[in-house]
Amino acid sequence: MVVEVPRWTNAKMETWEDPGHKDTETGCCGDNDPIDVCEIGNKVCSIGEVIKVKVLGTLALIDEGETDWKVIAINVEDPEANAFNSIDDVRRLKPGYLEATVDWFRRYKVPDGKPENQFAFNGEFKDKDFAINIIKSTNDYWKALVSKISDGELNCGQDVLLREEIKQEDNCQKNSPHSST
Repeated sequence: MVVEVPRWTNAKMETWEDPGHKDTETGCCGDNDPIDVCEIGNKVCSIGEVIKVKVLGTLALIDEGETDWKVIAINVEDPEANAFNSIDDVRRLKPGYLEATVDWFRRYKVPDGKPENQFAFNGEFKDKDFAINIIKSTNDYWKALVSKISDGELNCGQDVLLREEIKQEDNCQKNSPHSST
């Protein structure tokens, strides 16, 4: 089992695109979310499924003026994983895939009445080393957020209130004539 979120908190351990930090690569601040990973393997994974991936590259989406990194990766258990080691391998082995990915991210908000998204680097994908540096830096921003070095919207304090409410509910249930204990 992998614990994604400790009980009574919303403090998921991950990366964070800091809205208070202007990204030196894109010139835009982060979008206050974790980085996104687009897994390109053959199996469609389930929500909440935990998989180990190999990072291949990244795309810098500019979503309503904010940096929103899209890491391209492949499940290490995918039958084709050994053939993919770089973003160039994706271009070579899945022709048109990266272009379709850019097109989808460009237009996916248009049906909601929003404008097309833009991209840093003219929509060009950056390589694996670049992507790993982005992952490391957004993880550093996350560490600063959870250690309260950086301001953000993380709520670690709600757990105290929730624990007290649950203790009160547990006590009420224990004292109930309908309790099985």
